Amino acid sequence: MTEHWCISDYHFYHKKLRLKYRLQWDSDDEMNEVMIQNTNELVKRNDFLYFIGDFTWRNHGIKILERLNGQIFFIYGNHDKKTIINKLKNYKNIIWHGEQKGIKIYGQKIFLNHYLMVSWNCCHWGSWHIHGHHHNPVPEEFYTGKVMNVGVDINDYKPINFGQVKDYMKTRPDNWNLIRKKYKEK
Repeated sequence: MTEHWCISDYHFYHKKLRLKYRLQWDSDDEMNEVMIQNTNELVKRNDFLYFIGDFTWRNHGIKILERLNGQIFFIYGNHDKKTIINKLKNYKNIIWHGEQKGIKIYGQKIFLNHYLMVSWNCCHWGSWHIHGHHHNPVPEEFYTGKVMNVGVDINDYKPINFGQVKDYMKTRPDNWNLIRKKYKEK
């Protein structure tokens, strides 16, 4: 069965970020290999991988895409340079790329954007928001509703599957602007 996975903020080859947040690794290559291995142990070739921004700091890091399992939806982050974005079309495992995307998994609407948002498409009808960008847990007072950070730094450097997202969203309060009943026109 095809599974759906989410992850953000790999930051392959980003030495300054590694020295600030990822001190357990002695080199960029070591960090990169662990994250590639963690991803491929979970994500199978036919699975969908929703990558939510900040893939690599160096242009040659884009070649890591060839090594990752899954059919990838690639959301741009603030560290994804134009030179990298322009090369995405050359990778057959990239099935979509852009700044944000609304998707539906097993009937659940989900809005993907690299940045944490207060309001997103269909949030008032119960859609969820999945983001990255923050390398530490976001303080609860900044979260409104069904929101989840799938950044590698707070998720053991592994992708999160849809079942884990669903379980987490059950613990979240309803969206602040949720409409409980659809209004019928007279």
